[in-house]
Amino acid sequence: MYPRFFFEITHRSPKSQARGGRLVTPHGVVSTPNFIFCGTKGTMKAITTEQLEAVGAEIMFSNTYYLCLQLGADTIAENIGLYGMIG
Repeated sequence: MYPRFFFEITHRSPKSQARGGRLVTPHGVVSTPNFIFCGTKGTMKAITTEQLEAVGAEIMFSNTYYLCLQLGADTIAENIGLYGMIG
């Protein structure tokens, strides 16, 4: 359904049926379960990108609806997407 995105289960607990896996995206691999940071408007409050990397953050959610309303799709595209904007 989404090219270059997929999920695979790598571990399954025989006792609880809990699962661990890998979410593969064009920007990298995210191990699951995982704490996902939410930067609704493309940024995190009170923490830098470097600090997120230092604590081992593997993924951040952003809300494209708000970003498109406030910035516009053209601005996002000019910066090579959200990934290019938050650098």
